[in-house]
Amino acid sequence: MRKIVLLLVLVLSVTLASQAQNVRYGVKAGLNFSDLDADGDFSDTDTRIAPAVGFFAEIGLADDLKFQPEFLYSAQGGKQESARVDYLQLPLLLKYNLTKIINIQLGPQPGIKIHEFEDGYKNFEFAGLGGIGLDLNDNFTIEARYAFGLSDIIDAEAIDAKNRYLQVLVAFKL
Repeated sequence: MRKIVLLLVLVLSVTLASQAQNVRYGVKAGLNFSDLDADGDFSDTDTRIAPAVGFFAEIGLADDLKFQPEFLYSAQGGKQESARVDYLQLPLLLKYNLTKIINIQLGPQPGIKIHEFEDGYKNFEFAGLGGIGLDLNDNFTIEARYAFGLSDIIDAEAIDAKNRYLQVLVAFKL
């Protein structure tokens, strides 16, 4: 029994060590072009152009498939101050390389509110995220993504509002 357990621990250690060699880390920054998909007072908000910054890991799963968890600050909502809300987000993306240069990304994105300009926003939000990336070289990538809110972000029952935004980012892998 001890030999079996020792063999399993050894196989698991070798597997994890080989996977660790397929991990890259990096930073990214860009802009959100955001709005609210809403009714009531927020049905006619203008587009807010605001920053998004953070860091990420890129974990190789197969030749052309990677898991890319991220941690981002993202300013969202509408242009009007009453419609602005900022989040810390955790995109959990699967990234598939279509070619050596072009990749697509898809996954869920939970977020926690860190700042609101007016009261009345829920503390958590959940979104779906899809995008495309261009690998300019081994270190630089340009990404364009669209996030569509899946959860209501307003506390008031009479108003239904969800975040939506286009995000353009430049990423640098360390």
